[in-house]
Amino acid sequence: MRERFLSIVGLTVLLVGVVLVAVGPQPVAAAPMADESDSWCVTGVGECTLQGDTITCQESAACESEGGPGDSESGEEQVCEPGDWLSVQREETQADGRCHASIEYYQCGYDGKWVRTNREEYTVAECRDQVTVCQLWAGPDYTDICWEVPLNPTPCEDMNWSANGIQCVGEYGLNVSVSVPCQRVRRIPYPRSMVLVPALMQLDPDSPAWREAWSQTLDYNACLNQNIKEGDRLVRNYRIGIAWGRDDDIPPVWRVEDAAVQSRPDGSAVVSWEKASWGKPRCGPSLDPEGDPLPAYRAQVYTNWTAFWRRIYERQKTDWECVYAWQCSYGQDIAGQCDHDGDGHFDRCYVPKQVLCDDDENDDGIPDEHCWDTVDSGWQPFDLRMFGYPTSQFVSGAAGPAPTAREPNPGCNGLCIPVIEVQGVIRNARGQYQ
Repeated sequence: MRERFLSIVGLTVLLVGVVLVAVGPQPVAAAPMADESDSWCVTGVGECTLQGDTITCQESAACESEGGPGDSESGEEQVCEPGDWLSVQREETQADGRCHASIEYYQCGYDGKWVRTNREEYTVAECRDQVTVCQLWAGPDYTDICWEVPLNPTPCEDMNWSANGIQCVGEYGLNVSVSVPCQRVRRIPYPRSMVLVPALMQLDPDSPAWREAWSQTLDYNACLNQNIKEGDRLVRNYRIGIAWGRDDDIPPVWRVEDAAVQSRPDGSAVVSWEKASWGKPRCGPSLDPEGDPLPAYRAQVYTNWTAFWRRIYERQKTDWECVYAWQCSYGQDIAGQCDHDGDGHFDRCYVPKQVLCDDDENDDGIPDEHCWDTVDSGWQPFDLRMFGYPTSQFVSGAAGPAPTAREPNPGCNGLCIPVIEVQGVIRNARGQYQ
């Protein structure tokens, strides 16, 4: 099995010239080229170019830099700085007039994720109706930095969190949940990578960047029962929606086990390993679709998402009528403000009045179709911190391999990447290649 695992059947990387030359023990890190192309530099290898599904590498004088600010020997780029602290303080007046006040504390763990460590509720004499977020520092030489978050403009009265999404506990008993869509990742080469040979990882262009969900709809009678109105205007077909939109202005964060990772401007990453994945858990795709899983390194990508809300309903139309001013019936002289008889001139004692459209030709007790117009807020972004989340956006790790013949139904809990030694490029006892 190990001999088969170390083979290079199906190799999709071309090594041109002497590309793996006397590399020291440090991981192979990719450095950015001077221009924005599908080429990049790999320390000790040279210039690598992506052509279709093939990576070609050759020595090049254009590769003058051996590293860059984005280089990472461990691949452990952080979503937040381990050891950082945040507090999220909320004071909000409820429908019953009472003040709901709470404070939550979050710590950034060693894995670069925010973890809630404590939650406290308290009472206040006067509600400030605001959310305050503070960056907390340890030691006497630092001052906490706090900022206020806008008040809740959304139709959600509260928010429940899960690993990959939110549930909006909405107004008028309307609830809706939405999860961040799974992001699919393509790898070149595939299905296996090779020691000291750069691999390209990128989000599949077909990965959804938007997902929305809608609550149930409150019809005319339901709105009437809950006294949902806009002033004197009746309301029907009331519903709320929430959505996730991927923020492509913030590049993905790639974490790859035991690898050197170079993030590229287009959001992809160039990855390389010094050792094969032999001995790692067997979760990687085999060359044979029916074959056993291969030992593999684990990889994960994190993407940033903005939350959106939307409110849609229909309301009763209004119109203007030219009516007789009641004051004139009591002897007052009211100047005309509208044309009652249609002669093109304002008529004394006649004034415009806004009236509701209440035509009901079928006598069902509901204004006819032409008496309704639509009110649509459109999709509005909102700050998650107003509901106690530590950051304004949501960082999602929902990602998995892009479907292939070898993995037709992949999961969404990260990637498994088999890495093999390249036969013919083996170190001798002195640590040199032969």
